[in-house]
Amino acid sequence: MSDQGPVCHIPPPNQPANPQSRDIPGLGAPPGNDLNSIRKSIKDLQDVVRLLAGQIQKLDPTGSNGFKTKEDKKKDDGRWSEAARVVETVRVYNPNDREQYVDVEQINQLKMRDKVTGEQWTWDRNRK
Repeated sequence: MSDQGPVCHIPPPNQPANPQSRDIPGLGAPPGNDLNSIRKSIKDLQDVVRLLAGQIQKLDPTGSNGFKTKEDKKKDDGRWSEAARVVETVRVYNPNDREQYVDVEQINQLKMRDKVTGEQWTWDRNRK
């Protein structure tokens, strides 16, 4: 009598893929010890876990992965700021049923100002 159980020599129909190791991004030291720095560090750790779990394919170099918190949206660290806009309400109809429509606010002119140089540019919609 043998101490060994039965052995099947038939390979499975689909060979399992060889898993590849993932490069784990380095997380630097938090930029500070304030609440926003702690939040960013926690978010960075969450992104790494999401990467390892396969929920995202790569990390966004900005560290945001497309997600912005309310605090991020309040930050105004861009160089250009909106100086003025001209809008009009336009009614857009369903082409198959004119009783269905939606009113949208359409920008017809936008003026932007460079915070550093004071330069301005204006964009105008080509109206029919």
